[in-house]
Amino acid sequence: MKVSNSGIVIVVKKSNSHGGTRAGSGQPAKWGEPTKVIRVPQSLASKIELIIAIPELIELLEDADKKIAKSPTSPRHDGLKELVADIRNLGF
Repeated sequence: MKVSNSGIVIVVKKSNSHGGTRAGSGQPAKWGEPTKVIRVPQSLASKIELIIAIPELIELLEDADKKIAKSPTSPRHDGLKELVADIRNLGF
C-alpha cells in the first residue's frame, strides 16, 4: 500500500508467489490410480479398510503358497490353498 502526496491511498497488488498447487508436490499416490473420498459410519470404517487390503493379502498368500509348494504337501498348505480359493470366489 502506498500513500501519495495528495493523501490518496494506492493499493499495489503483489504477485502471489506462495501457496497453491505445484506439479510434483505432495505425497506419491499409494494406489497408482485416482482415488475418491467417501464418508462412512465409523462402525464400518475398519471393515472397509479390511476389504481394501484384500488384494494385498491375496498377493501375500500366493507368495506363501509358492514357498510352501516347494515342500511336501502338508495340512497347512491345503488350508492356504482353500483360503486363497475362497477369497477369489468372493470376487477379489
